Amino acid sequence: MAPTPEILRRARAALFGHAALWIPAFLTIILQDMVLPLAARGGHPGQAVAGLMAAIGSVMIGAGWLAMIGVALRGETPGIKAFADGVNTRWVPIVIGNVAYWLVILALAGLAFWYGHTTYSFDALMSWIKPVLELPVEKQQAALDPSKMPPAVLGWINVAALWFVGFLLVNALLIFWQPLVVLRDRGWLAAWAESTRLVFARFGQVLSIGALHVAGLLLARMLMASLQPLPTFVGVALYVGVVGLFMIAYAAIVEDALPPPGELVDVEA
Repeated sequence: MAPTPEILRRARAALFGHAALWIPAFLTIILQDMVLPLAARGGHPGQAVAGLMAAIGSVMIGAGWLAMIGVALRGETPGIKAFADGVNTRWVPIVIGNVAYWLVILALAGLAFWYGHTTYSFDALMSWIKPVLELPVEKQQAALDPSKMPPAVLGWINVAALWFVGFLLVNALLIFWQPLVVLRDRGWLAAWAESTRLVFARFGQVLSIGALHVAGLLLARMLMASLQPLPTFVGVALYVGVVGLFMIAYAAIVEDALPPPGELVDVEA
């Protein structure tokens, strides 16, 4: 098993050795962080269409991007052919897997809402929220003191927190599913199962790389939120780099743990 520093070294070498790998990362971020939020505001059928196209486009780009990453990790030069091959051959399981993923997330949200409404009542939550929103900002802050919140509101907060933990757990267990689909020709359901197994097999490595990933994203977001020209520019560049670097790192773990048939397989943590 390649140690974590070696995995990160391979990811850095691929990202900074092949400028083409930055392009899909940038396009994916634009679609997911700019077009999708604008479309989610609703109000016009065109926005819904734009949101759907952005979602499909980011999925397609992701398939081609992972194919390019696989080529780069094998020491070859990634280009448009690798991108097109990834899209053309793997877009169906990638799309189906993403639809299934969001159905799971929505099912968890529905379950959380059902439990919250049954236990604490949604009307009780709304009857507290509406007056709070009408308060001045300083009084809103006082009203958000947990000691002053009704028990039903605190219950809803706990339900939301529990759903968020479930959301994080699903994402952690499925971190490798798309690289497995593209790089190892797995069906989406088999990739889900194999990703879960690989997460537990390399738990320490996944935890350390995941922590660095989250820290990098948070730092980039903080710089972007400053709204100052230089920090914002640095934050955007850092954000693109972090997204690209860790996508390659997860693909590198798949390449290391599950080499092509005929090579030694090592998935031990």
